[in-house]
Amino acid sequence: MRASLLSVLFCCSFIWIAYKTAAGIVSRKVLGIGTGNGYGIREIAPNANEFWTLDKNYITIDYRNYPNTRFVKAKVPPLTNIPYNYFDYVVCFQLIEHVEDTLTLLKEIKRVLKKDGELLISTPNKIRSLTRNPYHVQEYTRDEFKSLLQLFFLSVSGYGVLGNDNVELYYEKSKNSVNQILSFDILKLNQRLPRWLLRLPYDLFNRISRHLILIDNKELTMGISDRDYYLDEPNDNCYDFLFVTNDNS
Repeated sequence: MRASLLSVLFCCSFIWIAYKTAAGIVSRKVLGIGTGNGYGIREIAPNANEFWTLDKNYITIDYRNYPNTRFVKAKVPPLTNIPYNYFDYVVCFQLIEHVEDTLTLLKEIKRVLKKDGELLISTPNKIRSLTRNPYHVQEYTRDEFKSLLQLFFLSVSGYGVLGNDNVELYYEKSKNSVNQILSFDILKLNQRLPRWLLRLPYDLFNRISRHLILIDNKELTMGISDRDYYLDEPNDNCYDFLFVTNDNS
């Protein structure tokens, strides 16, 4: 299995726990912002009467298997062609860190939610990031993320996504590999380059780093799955934050 594919599988493993958690919460009318590769549709759609999924890129998926699902192609924000006061739940995983205008995004989410609706939203923990990610506009600590959400919602509670010993071991190996690569960056270009210019070297060295880890730790890398992650209280050791918000005080 190629290192690039293993990288995707590893990253998706802890995203899956968010979708599986959401699947046990959502019902009725649900909006998913950021379709991505479509892996959330399989978890969310069966639990909704009506599921809208929105992304800037069209994805190839057999929607005949999900007759209650509607795909909307749009770049966010705003939430173009999405009705007011319509959804019981909005699911927005691993997207807000990519958005320039987060305030407008959250304002739009509140617009399309019913008065008693809930937002389920996740984002990476800035403290656990190994290096600057040029695809992320803004990353958050637990308190920063909660404070941002509290600008729009009365009630904000949540979880942290943590990993077992195998996940932690992989993380430490990744950290060491990244630090070795960054040791050659004597001009600190990783911090100084504009995001668009950093993307090419970031992708290249990220691929190299994961490939080297795979060569030396194939069993560890291939063995990690969503079963190696769990939810607990949000803290600095979490990989992701998963928050649930509403206006029910």
